Amino acid sequence: MTNEVVILGGGPAGLSCALWLHNSGYSPRVLEQAPACGGLLRFNHHENDWLLGFPNATGLSIRERFIEHVGRHDFPVVTSAALSGLRATGSGFGVAYSAGGEAREALADFLVIASGTRPRAPAELESLASQYPQRCLIGAGQLRIDEVPPGRRVAMLGGGDNAFENAWLLARRGVWVDIYYRGEARAQRDWQNRCAAMPGRIGLHPHTATDGFAKAAQGLEFRANGELRQADIVVVMYGYGPNTDALLQLAPWLGDVVDAHGFVQVNEYQRTALPRLYAIGDVTNRPLPTLPSAIGQGSVAAKAIVLESEGRPPAP
Repeated sequence: MTNEVVILGGGPAGLSCALWLHNSGYSPRVLEQAPACGGLLRFNHHENDWLLGFPNATGLSIRERFIEHVGRHDFPVVTSAALSGLRATGSGFGVAYSAGGEAREALADFLVIASGTRPRAPAELESLASQYPQRCLIGAGQLRIDEVPPGRRVAMLGGGDNAFENAWLLARRGVWVDIYYRGEARAQRDWQNRCAAMPGRIGLHPHTATDGFAKAAQGLEFRANGELRQADIVVVMYGYGPNTDALLQLAPWLGDVVDAHGFVQVNEYQRTALPRLYAIGDVTNRPLPTLPSAIGQGSVAAKAIVLESEGRPPAP
């Protein structure tokens, strides 16, 4: 055994796992498809007062600290890595990829999936966003609160925490916001109360279906329960889906550990049901994903890998 570990994904979970493995004498290799590591933190411009030790830091500044920390250590972190093959070898895994125009293959004793998630949106809105990227924004990462002028009207689609929190932040700037959601709101009660306390600035539209999105003379138009509406900007906050589609195409055998929603199923040690295969972070079926839990799952997986490689795996 060579103690080689390939980690698919360079977000907080993947970087945490790599750091713990490196500090334990192992040889991690991080493969990140994007041009830079950090996962969704790369698009988080808001101040974050939820991560202990990082008061009022933005997601971007937290990412910079993570990158700086990992950069102090000598293990490969490959960005713009395009996977082309993924095979189980019996004693580990072979991961084929290209980077910098060069085809490579990494052989590993263990494989860790840390591919994260992406914002969800129906095809109609994906197409609209590609045509009018300043008018249709998908996910919180594309919304820059401080760049929306007061007096504009925003249609916020979704009934979760992100939709209500960002609606409230926009309303504080003097932006008119309408929140449309198909059922009852799923946001935390605090965010619902804050938005309900601004009836002159925030409109709540439960049990409302939206469709028919198109470019209007000014902004975008759409139908809400059949009624024509307009907004300067449409923001899609339909949650996040796991980045497992491409992995399943390369390695259909991963379907044995992926649930009906595309999330990787793991136990409390981040192990899957397949030998030597772990998964961490938001791509897993672990409940209530957060930045701290992603970091913690990376360290849990690293410790479990060390124990397993030493012939004393933690109890299932």
